Amino acid sequence: MSDIKKGRKKMSKKTKYFLIVFAISIVLSIFAIPKIIISLNQGLVESELVINEVDTTNIPDGTYSASFSAEQMGATVNVTLYLGRITAIEFTDCKGIDLTRANEIIDDVIEYQMLNSPQFPNYTYSDKILLKTIEAALDNQAANAA
Repeated sequence: MSDIKKGRKKMSKKTKYFLIVFAISIVLSIFAIPKIIISLNQGLVESELVINEVDTTNIPDGTYSASFSAEQMGATVNVTLYLGRITAIEFTDCKGIDLTRANEIIDDVIEYQMLNSPQFPNYTYSDKILLKTIEAALDNQAANAA
């Protein structure tokens, strides 16, 4: 009979060990899986955010607005053109965007007159949201001017 009791104790320890490992796995899954899914989704969205240059030479002078959002970020901007050149870009709304870096990017867009500035060869996701918003404002007018 003592062998049967020893067998139950060993099985009981194995069961406890299994349950602990199983519980830890479930807890890790609850926290890890959503982060993995968000990361994959952001990677897919980010890869779709290709910044295209817009020819501003045929767009009439004026201030043009657009909004763009993806995931947890978004922006609304006013882009002012004069004589085919970008003279000002103003935020009217933004969500989840690093404003310090955004102001640097805006300064570069105005200085270089291009969305893909040589100063920032590796744009962050936040940068791309801002640049797509500027692109949208200009692109809508470029299509109307053509």
